[in-house]
Amino acid sequence: IVRDEDGTIRYWSKEAELIYGWTPQEVLGTRTHSLFKTKFPTSLPRIEKQVREQSSWKGKLIHRRRDGSLVTVNSRWNIQRNPQTKSLTVIEVNAEGAA
Repeated sequence: IVRDEDGTIRYWSKEAELIYGWTPQEVLGTRTHSLFKTKFPTSLPRIEKQVREQSSWKGKLIHRRRDGSLVTVNSRWNIQRNPQTKSLTVIEVNAEGAA
C-alpha cells in the first residue's frame, strides 16, 4: 500500500486486495486506519513520531477485512521524502502473521 502521511491510499496492490478483499477502485482516496479500524500496539502518535524520526517502523497490527473478519499483520512502514514539497509518502507492507 502506498499512502500519504495522513493515511490516504494512493496505490493498492493485488496482494492487498487478496488480504483485505477490497479492490483498488473501492479504496483509493480513503484512509487506511479508518478503513481497517486498525488496532495499534501503542499510540498512533508515538508510531508516527518514530517513523518520521527513523524513516521506518515495523510491528504487529490488527486490521478488519472487507468481510468484517480480523487479521493480524506484520506491518512495515518506510518513508519516502519529497525534497521539493517536504511531503512524506509511506510505503506500507503488510503480511499475514500469527497473533
